[in-house]
Amino acid sequence: MSESNDHKSLVKKIHYFVNNEPLFSQYKPLINQKETYIKNPHRVRASSQADIAFEDLSGEIYIIGEAKTCMYSLEHKSSKEQLDKYISFLSLHRNPHLIYAVPYIQFKMTEFEVNSSIKRLSGNFPGAGRIVTHFIHDLYDA
Repeated sequence: MSESNDHKSLVKKIHYFVNNEPLFSQYKPLINQKETYIKNPHRVRASSQADIAFEDLSGEIYIIGEAKTCMYSLEHKSSKEQLDKYISFLSLHRNPHLIYAVPYIQFKMTEFEVNSSIKRLSGNFPGAGRIVTHFIHDLYDA
């Protein structure tokens, strides 16, 4: 399976997770936005492209979904910078959720990196502590 197909498969798993997770059912309908630019509200011209994002019509919830493959994991500097932008953006929302879908082999590392980044940035972005994280691996049945 090519890298592109791996990535598409992981994005589909995020979509399936959001549409089938009971936690999100109270926010239906959720508006699905693929390849959404997430702007860092604290810096000019700093944005990243999320693989998928969801929000409900009332603005009660905002969800960013990001798929990472072995080739472009959170071990890369650019991926960590992207994560920091997601955290700063989500820190401004009332009910923020961040979902990462990754290969099983990278599951624990991704969970550690995301949680460490949230903890590190909580001093600068007080709302970062409200971000609810979800992690899906490629063996998740979607």
